Amino acid sequence: VALLILLFVSVALMQTALVSIDSNMRNVLRDEAVRLAEKGVSDVRTTPFSALVVNTTTLGKADLKLRGFTGLSAAEGKDFFTIKNTVVDLSNDNNKRVDVRVEWDWKGLAYNTLIELMVVLAITVFVLAATSKVLTGLFGQFKQQTKIAETSVQSAVGLDILRQDLGQAGFGLPYQFESAIAYTEASSGSDEADFNDAPGGPPRAIIANNPSFATMNDSDYLVIKSMTAATNPAAGKWHYLNSDNTANVWSHPTKSAVFNLRPTDRVVVESIARVTNATVLEVSATGAWFTQKNNTAAFAPDDVYDTNIIYGVDPDHDLKFPFNRSDYYISDDPALVPKRCAGAAGGAPKAGVLVKKVFAQVTDPEANATIMPLLDCVSDMQVVFRLDTDGDGVADAPIGDINGLDAGEIREQVKQVQVYLLVHEGAKDPYYTHPVNQILVGPDTASGRLFDLPSQIGTDWANYRWRVIVLTEKPNFAR
Repeated sequence: VALLILLFVSVALMQTALVSIDSNMRNVLRDEAVRLAEKGVSDVRTTPFSALVVNTTTLGKADLKLRGFTGLSAAEGKDFFTIKNTVVDLSNDNNKRVDVRVEWDWKGLAYNTLIELMVVLAITVFVLAATSKVLTGLFGQFKQQTKIAETSVQSAVGLDILRQDLGQAGFGLPYQFESAIAYTEASSGSDEADFNDAPGGPPRAIIANNPSFATMNDSDYLVIKSMTAATNPAAGKWHYLNSDNTANVWSHPTKSAVFNLRPTDRVVVESIARVTNATVLEVSATGAWFTQKNNTAAFAPDDVYDTNIIYGVDPDHDLKFPFNRSDYYISDDPALVPKRCAGAAGGAPKAGVLVKKVFAQVTDPEANATIMPLLDCVSDMQVVFRLDTDGDGVADAPIGDINGLDAGEIREQVKQVQVYLLVHEGAKDPYYTHPVNQILVGPDTASGRLFDLPSQIGTDWANYRWRVIVLTEKPNFAR
C-alpha cells in the first residue's frame, strides 16, 4: 500500500514538474520571440520610407539560440522562428503601418507575438506622449526665458545708442551761417522731408511728433541732428584751426588715428561770434561751405587771436547738408521684424523694430540711408520734452510736440528729453495673462498716450509680457 501511495505521489510530482517546465519553456520562447520582434521593429525603423511596399509581407527565419538550453538538437533549433513583416496602407500616402509578427510551434501548438508587441507599443506611446508633453512645456519655458533675456540684452545695447544720440543732439551744429547757403536734406515729397531744415535754415537739433504719415500704431517719429549722429569714422571728430591754417593734432600712444581726421575727410568749419558766442558756419569767398581736412585755407580765421573749429562729417562723400542726421522710428519691415513679435507671424506686425536711420551724404539721402535695428518687439514710442519757456530755470509741464519751435528756441528752451517705449518681452506665451489691457506710455495722457492693447494688438494681446522702457537725457546744447 505504501509503495502504491508513493507511486501516485511520484507521478503527481513528476506531472507537476513537467507542467512547470513546459510553462517556463513557453515563457522563455515568448521572451526570445519578443526580442526578435523588437529587433525586427528596429530594423524597420532604419528602412527608407519609399522601400516599404504596401500590401506586401516579408518572411524571415531565426534559429532558437538559448544559453544552456539542450532540449532541442541543432537541427531542431534551425529556423525555429518565422518573422513576418507586413506593410499596411492607412489610406494616406504619407502613412503606413508595419506589423511585425514572430511565429513558432511548440508541442504541436502555434504561437505568435503580435498581441504582446502591440501592448508594448501602446504602453510606449503613452509614455512618450506624457514625456513629450512635459518636455514641450520645459522647452517652451526655456525658449520664453531665452527671448526675455535677449530682449534685456538688446535694450541695454540698442538703447545706449539712442541715449548717446540724445545726449549729443546739437553737437557742433551752427547757430547761423556766415552767408546764405543752399543745401539739400531729405528728398522733396518724402515723408522724412517733413523734418527738413533745408534749403537754408539753421538745423534744429532735435524734432519729434506724431507725424502726418503713417507709423506703427500711430507712434512718434524722432529726428536728431548733430555732427555725431552718423556712424562713419569722420563723424564727431574735430580740431582747432589757427589763422595760419594749422590744426592741432590729438596725441595718443597707440590710437592717434582714432581721434584725428584724415586728410580727405569732408569737414565744415565754424567760428564763434565774439559778442553772442554763437557758432557760425564759415562760407568761403566762392560760396563753398564744406571742404576736405587738407584744404581749409579759405576757412582759416583772419585774426591771429581767433580760432575756428573743424568738424568731421563724412569720410567719402561731398556734403549735401552741413551736419549728420539720424531718424528713429518703429519699423514694420518684414525683413527686420522677428516672427516672435506680436502679429508678425501672420504678416501684419503689431510690434515692430525700433531702428536708427542714418542719412547718407548723397542724392536721396533717406533712400540710401543705413538702417540699424536697435530693439525688437516695440509697439509704441512717445517722445516727451521738458521746456523752460520763461527762462526761470524751472522746467514746464511736459509736452509731446516741439515741431513749431525754431533752432534757437529748441536750443534755449529744451532742458530734458524723455523717450517712452512700449515693448513686450519674449514671445507669445499661451500660459501667461497680462493683468491690464491699457498702458500709459508717457508721463500723462496729454504729452503721451493711453495705449489700448486689445484694439491695437488684437485678441491675443494678453499673452505677451508688456512693459514700458523710459530713457531720460539732457541734450548737449542744454549743458
